[in-house]
This record gives sequence, C-alpha cells and structure tokens, in this order.
Amino acid sequence: MATSDLLRSLVTQIRVDTEYLPPLVLDDPFQPGRPSPLLQALKPRITLMVSGKPVVVAPYGEPGPSKWPAIKTGLVIAGGIGLVFLLRKLL
Repeated sequence: MATSDLLRSLVTQIRVDTEYLPPLVLDDPFQPGRPSPLLQALKPRITLMVSGKPVVVAPYGEPGPSKWPAIKTGLVIAGGIGLVFLLRKLL
C-alpha cells in the first residue's frame, strides 16, 4: 500500500479552528469535492510530511509556477498609488 493510500485510509477528517471564523471541517479531505471553478483555477497542492516523507495530494491537478511575486508587486504598486492619492487629498 502506498503512503498516500495509507494516509487516505487513516485521515478521515481535518478540522481547522481559528479565533475569528467558525470551524472549517473537511470530511474525507483527500477526495476531490464538487467541481469548483475557484479551486480548479487555483489548483491547490497539499504536502504533508509523514514519517519524514512527503505525501502530496493535488485533487485538481498540479499547479504551475507561482504567480505570487507578480501579485505582490502589483499590490505594492497599487498601495503606493493609493497612498499618493490619499496624501494629495489630505495636504
């Protein structure tokens, strides 16, 4: 039995609790849920370290290269432009 199959048989639920949001409960977490356009676009990949070995689950396919650096740059530029407009209004 492969490690990922063993993990799927052992982990039947994942629960995430936060201070500000209601609990997030994922039953049968390694099976793809209903088709979701958002998740199909994001293609989440979950990597768990089990006994020092990575177990990778990618229910919507493998994600491509990260676009976070471009998004972060865009947010910084947009924030700077917003700050300039705000300061011009205040001064």
